[in-house]
Amino acid sequence: MTNRILRVSLLFLSVFLLVGETACSIQPAKTERVTTDTQSINHVVLVWFKQGTTKADIDEVIQETNKLSALIPQVKKMSLGRAIVSDRKIVDDSFDLGIHFMFANQQDMQAYLSHPKHVAFVNKFVKPRLAKLLVYDF
Repeated sequence: MTNRILRVSLLFLSVFLLVGETACSIQPAKTERVTTDTQSINHVVLVWFKQGTTKADIDEVIQETNKLSALIPQVKKMSLGRAIVSDRKIVDDSFDLGIHFMFANQQDMQAYLSHPKHVAFVNKFVKPRLAKLLVYDF
């Protein structure tokens, strides 16, 4: 019986030491500040539509935004969606549509913004329905 207790105790101690060493060897991720010269440019657009804008109108803007991002080569990545309703006080869920674009650099973002297809899209699909627009670039 004593040998069995000793073996179980050694097994328990081995597992404890193995788990303890693994837990101690996990290092927190190091964060490094990356300059804007070496990272992608993020262009975030928050849209509030005029009162009376229908779901079909918003769906059309979403479809046309998806088409537009595929037509302009400077867009590295694009995602969009409707605001997620939240009870958290720090969350602004008042916008109707959020769009996030990624570009390789500021020149590509500027080429996108001034591209004739982007300008036509904004004039045809966004401005007529727009109540408010907010942009964050970083």
